[in-house]
Amino acid sequence: MFPENRESYSAPLGEGFFSRLLGLGKRVPQAGEVDSLGLGKSVHPIFPEDLSSDLSKDRSVGRLPDRVRADQVIEQPKSTETWEAYADAFRRRYRTDPVRNRRTNAQLCQLVDRLGKAEAPAVAAFYVSMSLPFYVSRYHSVTLLLRDAETIRTQWATGSVLALPARTVADLL
Repeated sequence: MFPENRESYSAPLGEGFFSRLLGLGKRVPQAGEVDSLGLGKSVHPIFPEDLSSDLSKDRSVGRLPDRVRADQVIEQPKSTETWEAYADAFRRRYRTDPVRNRRTNAQLCQLVDRLGKAEAPAVAAFYVSMSLPFYVSRYHSVTLLLRDAETIRTQWATGSVLALPARTVADLL
């Protein structure tokens, strides 16, 4: 397919195209040397523009404003009330704060999407009060709350919790 003698093959882009593109054959100034403009900055062969003026040196990037205007409303995440109800019930039961991270926040937002903003906080608090061994053994993780959301909501709404056999309750004590 390709000729044996590659030199006889004429490149469609002209001689030395890739060498010029990659900056091959040029001497790259070392750190501290003066570049061709005499500015004392080294010049990269592929990216000759000065990248030292990036946004990381701008102290205002990523900062919140110092003051919030009176007419400005800061909206809280939709899972805030649900988190507070879950965390309060968790603290009462286990006497420590629950873990809060990105995954927990996302799962609580999904819970609010599935149950609604009005019911989700009460269902979350009810979930932590449940004494089913499966939930207790996993310290009432938010993952299980989300997994069984509709079942827990139904038990909360009807006031009926699955009854455990007497021997199972005794085994837990």
